[in-house]
Amino acid sequence: MKKHSETRQTLLAAGSWLWSLFTINLAWFGINFPVILTLILTFSMPNGRVMIPGAVVLVLMLSLFTLPSLVAVFRAVDQWQVNGDGNYARVVLKGWRQALPDFLVNLTLATALMIIVLLLKASVGDVLVRSGLLVWFGALLLVVVARSYLVGLARHDVTLGGFIIANGGKLVLATGVFILLMGINVFLKLAFMILVASVSLAAFISYQLLNGAPVKNEVREK
Repeated sequence: MKKHSETRQTLLAAGSWLWSLFTINLAWFGINFPVILTLILTFSMPNGRVMIPGAVVLVLMLSLFTLPSLVAVFRAVDQWQVNGDGNYARVVLKGWRQALPDFLVNLTLATALMIIVLLLKASVGDVLVRSGLLVWFGALLLVVVARSYLVGLARHDVTLGGFIIANGGKLVLATGVFILLMGINVFLKLAFMILVASVSLAAFISYQLLNGAPVKNEVREK
């Protein structure tokens, strides 16, 4: 009887944990649904004039939806770890709205990401160039993850550069998790995973890697 009760409690705890993960990801997916559709339409087109307007629209959408919503996901994950399991969809939506004023920073990052993506699409067949571009793309994603984590957790006492220098290894792993989970969805066409858990799970794992990350060697803001 005791074993049955413990099993039931374990299942309930697992269900609550998955519900928290799902509600965070569902809110992120709702915010980014137009971005996902535009992304599919834009990059299904051949190289040419039609693709450039789509890329410009995507830059604006990434600036308004994807990058601020990633900050919101980290904020929701942080509150989840502090307050326990629950429905965090509203936390994501609120965090996204609060992150919108950082539009110029997001626009700069989104523009840089899109330029690299366009260059990758244009350099098919040139292994050396594509390898260099992929390195730059990964480095830029690392910056995005680090910034989203710091802003999401309101770590205003730590500079972005100092945080990256002090936690480079952990950030490489965290960025790799994001690339791996999203890459699996793209190549295996697991659309349901994008809806259910991809971004929230990547943020959760990254949070576990970075939470309590050292700050003593970082340059503090005055």
